[in-house]
Amino acid sequence: MLTEEERVLMCQTADPEIVTLLESVKANPEKTWRRAAPVSGKAVATASSPDSNVTEKVTDDVERGSCFNCHKVGHLSRDCPTKRKPMTCFRCVAAGHMVTNCPTRQQVNTVAEQKNVEACHPYQKVGVVNDCEFVALLDTGSHFTLFKSTLAIKCGVSVRPFVKPLYGVGSTVVPALETVGEAVIEIVIDGVNAGPVVTLIVPDDVQGPDAIIGRNWLDSLAVSYYKSGSQLVLAEANVVNKLVDATVVTLGNEFDSLHVVSTEGELEHAPLDLSEFKFVSEDASASERSSLSDLVNKYRDCFATSLEEFGCTPLTSMDILEVTGSKPVMCKPYKTTAADRAEIEGIVSDWKRCGLVVETRSPYASLVLLVKQSAGKHRLCVDYRRLNKQTLRQHFPLPDMNEQLHLLGNSKLFAQLNLASGYLQIPLTDEAAAKTAFITEDTTGQFTRMPFGLSGAVVEFTRLMRHVLGPLHGKIVRNYLDDMVVDAVDWDDMLSKLRLVFDRLRSVCLTLKPSKCAFGAKQIEFLGFIVGGGLIQPGELKTRAISDFPTPVDVTSLKRFLGLTRYAIIAEPLTRLTKKNADFLWSNKQDSAFRVLEDRLTEPPVLTMFNPNAEVTELNTDASSLGLGAMLLQSKKTGGSLKLVYCISKKTSDSESKYHSSKLELMCVVWAMSKLRQFLLGLQFVVYTDCQALVYRPGNRMCHVDALSRAPVSSTGDKELPFDMELEDRRDVCVLLTIEDKVRMCQVADQEVSSIIQRLNADPVDYNLVDKVLLWRTDCCTGELTAGYCS
Repeated sequence: MLTEEERVLMCQTADPEIVTLLESVKANPEKTWRRAAPVSGKAVATASSPDSNVTEKVTDDVERGSCFNCHKVGHLSRDCPTKRKPMTCFRCVAAGHMVTNCPTRQQVNTVAEQKNVEACHPYQKVGVVNDCEFVALLDTGSHFTLFKSTLAIKCGVSVRPFVKPLYGVGSTVVPALETVGEAVIEIVIDGVNAGPVVTLIVPDDVQGPDAIIGRNWLDSLAVSYYKSGSQLVLAEANVVNKLVDATVVTLGNEFDSLHVVSTEGELEHAPLDLSEFKFVSEDASASERSSLSDLVNKYRDCFATSLEEFGCTPLTSMDILEVTGSKPVMCKPYKTTAADRAEIEGIVSDWKRCGLVVETRSPYASLVLLVKQSAGKHRLCVDYRRLNKQTLRQHFPLPDMNEQLHLLGNSKLFAQLNLASGYLQIPLTDEAAAKTAFITEDTTGQFTRMPFGLSGAVVEFTRLMRHVLGPLHGKIVRNYLDDMVVDAVDWDDMLSKLRLVFDRLRSVCLTLKPSKCAFGAKQIEFLGFIVGGGLIQPGELKTRAISDFPTPVDVTSLKRFLGLTRYAIIAEPLTRLTKKNADFLWSNKQDSAFRVLEDRLTEPPVLTMFNPNAEVTELNTDASSLGLGAMLLQSKKTGGSLKLVYCISKKTSDSESKYHSSKLELMCVVWAMSKLRQFLLGLQFVVYTDCQALVYRPGNRMCHVDALSRAPVSSTGDKELPFDMELEDRRDVCVLLTIEDKVRMCQVADQEVSSIIQRLNADPVDYNLVDKVLLWRTDCCTGELTAGYCS
């Protein structure tokens, strides 16, 4: 056990300032010396002074409080207004450094011999900032890079005051420490520079090493690291294993051992196995499969199996132009559950680790949403709706869907390619990146690549793909956005065409996703259609209005469904329920018949591919207060049986449901023609409806579309717009009616006038019917109108 005097003496001996003071007191005993009050438990130089008078003066000044910097009484050195004296080295008596960093101390710049000296930490390195060296500890478990305050001052770093609580092991409520500042620093370790990194400045007494290098430096795209033995080896990411300088800096007479693995060449990708692809034909021979494997591994850099392997094209960059006078979008983060919050944090960390997202100080802050997907997965989406409202629109033609399908109709073998998150392979300009900034409950960030949700993303991506494919577009490869199809006559033809496509993708640094690529398929699904065997069949989405028809719950809804069918024997259990005075009892027989009829109505023989050369094309429509329904039918020749090509339906809004029946029927015709516009443009077709004011067909012959209108199924893929907005861009397509046409249409729709017309057909009296228009009277000789129209 140490006495009080021994503890004071030990503290004094360890403190260089007190040692200097004691030496000065011994050298000049007649001079009055002042020492500031004890700080942090340090003892003052009073116990070992040889002169008792000096001891009393020092003790008196300590009690009153004096400054060690200017030697004046009344304040402490930390509050001294006088400029601090520069630090002085006690070894070389030079200003600007301390004895621990004195250049006159022995240094060894080359390894003369090697001793088995145990390193203090295998992940400890020497870092450099502004030509200033320091001890850095690589910590893969730390989110942030931390600098001591004195190190930041020593390196001449510009520090911004910033207080942020940091949590460690022990508590997630009480922070372990708080930062005192923040700086953006370029740190070089083992010759590797990760670029500007946000670094937090902490007090000196909270960590041992000068700097802790966290994941925001280690996970930079410019840094690659791996473990060799007990050491962590750093290298440039794109030139991994490049020869590096093996010079070792040591202190004193001890030598550190440095393990360096040096081989030349780029980072090798793991070879791809054919099982990693979505589909590879089982009919292919062993040699054909081998040739395919050689091809995809030759172009291994064209495939990405992880976020780190995503391509980034130098061909273009996206900009976001806003309307003049727009203000930055600023939102508060949504509140989420603890589990969702942790998942959001993990996704954002992965994005930052791969360089897709970086730290931001942008005034923009859009919301993020965690969207649940199939198989229990989640997708993090940024809500850019407010940003899109103030973004200037761009225009570029999308590929024609029908043209692409028509060119694939006679193909026999297919290769289907899909980019790995194609949008994220287009870089953003610096101005656009700042506008994509988002905010979560824990952090902020901004994209470096084009994210989903921006209004101009589709146009930008379509323009890029048209440029990338160039002369191959429409001849070798068909594409719609990032979905590409290569058609061929045999396996060798497919491989030769794939080489051309891979060369184009490699030249612009775009990558494909193996799990979405298929090779040698005889049938594929493309744009909602099933293509293969020389046939093009409609996919599930086209028949969704029938397959999602609700199970009937009463006689009325059952009759609507039976209006779709012409299968009398299969439908007998259902028809039985529609008889007068029959109880509506839905049993297994009825349910089985209902399911069979649904399957029969949606199987391929019922639906046919649209044929622009068909002799007969009909559009059958029907409307009710509940919804609208339409079917497009075609026949190859006049008098032949009609085949269903497409069926659509939608629910009416509250205001639309109150329309007059004639107006509702007319709205249905216009809506159907707008929805099926890509099929009907340039064709001669007939519209049939059960409204007498239009092209009339009795209601008992319109049961098929009547059922769709009374049990509408709105599409979930596209948001239904109000009807007037749907017609906003269709004003160029209109029909000019003469005054006679308008009168004729109104008269046919009016019940009273219609009854008069029927009586006139039997026995004309006070009225006359001229060209199906009801008149009060006409000139018997000329037949010209002498009075007004009857309304």
